[in-house]
Amino acid sequence: MRFVAAQLGSIAPGKPVLLTLGNADSDCGDYKLEPHGAFLRDASGVIAQLLGPAGASINTEDWSAWGSYSVTHPSLKHYRVIAVNSVYFSPRYQNACSEIDANPGDEEMRWLASELAKARDHKEKVWLLLHIPPGVDGYATSHSKKSGQEKTAFMWEPVYTEEFQDLLTQYQGTVAMSLAGHDHMDDFRLMTNSLVLMTPALSPVFKQNPAFRVVSFQSSGALSDSTTYYLSNLDDVLNGIAPEWKVEYRFASTWGFSQLDFKNFLKLYSEIGAKSAVRDRWSTLYSVSHPQAKEITSQTFPELFCASGHSTKAAFENCVERIRE
Repeated sequence: MRFVAAQLGSIAPGKPVLLTLGNADSDCGDYKLEPHGAFLRDASGVIAQLLGPAGASINTEDWSAWGSYSVTHPSLKHYRVIAVNSVYFSPRYQNACSEIDANPGDEEMRWLASELAKARDHKEKVWLLLHIPPGVDGYATSHSKKSGQEKTAFMWEPVYTEEFQDLLTQYQGTVAMSLAGHDHMDDFRLMTNSLVLMTPALSPVFKQNPAFRVVSFQSSGALSDSTTYYLSNLDDVLNGIAPEWKVEYRFASTWGFSQLDFKNFLKLYSEIGAKSAVRDRWSTLYSVSHPQAKEITSQTFPELFCASGHSTKAAFENCVERIRE
C-alpha cells in the first residue's frame, strides 16, 4: 500500500486519490479481507495520505473496521464520495482470518444506509465508489455451460443487490453516480434509475487491452464526457516493443450523448439490443479493441448484454431467453 501510494504520488503530486479496495487487497487471501484486521489498521495512514485534504474528514474507525470511508468531494461543492467495500457482498467472500464470527456484508450495508441518510440530511449529492458492481456476473454465467452447470452467477449475493436497489430508490435524489470496475471490461450496470459506470482494467489478464478512463464533469456534478485511453500495441509490448497509449474513443462523439447518466445509458442499451451496427461497436469497445479477447461472441452476447441491463435473476434470465428465441 505504501508503494502504491508513493507511485501515485509521483505520477500526480498533490492530487487527491480516492480509491476503493478490490478482492485481492488483503493479507489473508483473495476475497478474504479481515474486518478490524491488521491490514486495514496499518493502511489507514496511507489512505489518509492518498486522499489529501479530504483525508482530514475521514473517519478512521470506518476504514479500520471495514475498509470503507465517506469524505467530502475534493472539487465539487455539496458533494460527497462514499467508498463502499463491496467485496463483502460477493458470493466468493469468506471471513476466513477473523476470530469474530460476523457477517461484514450486513454491517457494510447498514453503514452505507447510514452514510446516505447523513448525506441527504446535509443536502449533499453522492458519488459511490465500488470495486465489484452489483447484479449478475455475465461472464461467469456465459461460461457456466462449459462446466455443465448452466446456472446464473452473481457479482453480489442477490439479497445485497436487492438491498442496494432499495437504497437507490430511497436516495434517488442523493446518489448521483456509482463508479466500479472488477470485470476488467468497458461495461456498465443499469440499477433502479441509477447508473453504475465500470472502467476497464490496466491489467490485461483477461486479454483486453489495458485502459483507463478520463471523465469530464460540470460544476453541477453531471458527467459531461469521457475519454478512454488504451495500450494500442499490447501484443508488440509483450515482445519488447515500446508501449503506445492512444485515445480509443470519446463517449459523446461515439454515442451522440451529452451526458453520462442513467437516461442516456438506457437509450444506449436499447440501441445495442436493436441495432446490429451499435451492437458490433459496443462489442469491440467492451474488450477495449483487442479482438483476441473474444469476450463477446454470438454465444456469450446474451449473458453479457443482459447483465448490463438487468440486475435480478428473473429479469436477467427472461432477457437471455428472449434473445435466444
